[in-house]
Amino acid sequence: MVAPQLPFGNGEAQLFDTLDELHERLSLAMNLRRLEPCANRVTLAQRSALRLVGDIGLTAMACTPTAALVDDHHEAVVAFLQLGRIDYRIGGRSFSAEAGRSLMYLPGEAMKVRTHPHVGIAYNLNRPLLARYLVEQDRALSLERALLDLHRPWQVDLRDPDTRSALQYLNLIIRLLDGTGEMVPGQSILSLLEDRIYQATAQLLLPAIRRG
Repeated sequence: MVAPQLPFGNGEAQLFDTLDELHERLSLAMNLRRLEPCANRVTLAQRSALRLVGDIGLTAMACTPTAALVDDHHEAVVAFLQLGRIDYRIGGRSFSAEAGRSLMYLPGEAMKVRTHPHVGIAYNLNRPLLARYLVEQDRALSLERALLDLHRPWQVDLRDPDTRSALQYLNLIIRLLDGTGEMVPGQSILSLLEDRIYQATAQLLLPAIRRG
């Protein structure tokens, strides 16, 4: 596999080619039941880098195609790609995260995942905390309603003008994480970045939630 540029940690990322190593990395964000290369591939290859920002774990990854079954998980996950596409099947419905077109909010529900060659990041979020950030952004939204909304998947249209400023902000945060190494939680800068990741994610989700 050609070594593509990761969103952060590119210099420290190693190339892995076993399912066990890939399973270990993905399990930081998802409750994996099964993982395998797609049927037309006999091998896989992946590079990844990790960052800890408070209680948020961010994984930058480049990977060849895989298929996975994911069980219910207690935290939500956001998938944001710079290259390629990932397809999800959740509750009988199909969604995609696609570079330049869509970002996926995954509520922690069991799902089937099929990836194409891709480069991007995934990060975990606490749903009740994210709900409070949604309410701060839109006072017309009740906390109860926000919590209900965050128990379903959302495909965010990144071409929507209403997402532009939040998308730029999220990209800025990702650039700030580059070259910092695995950071230790508890530092004041990490608390600030954690807050900003929640804010940017809430702003990205709101246009889709408002349209229902």
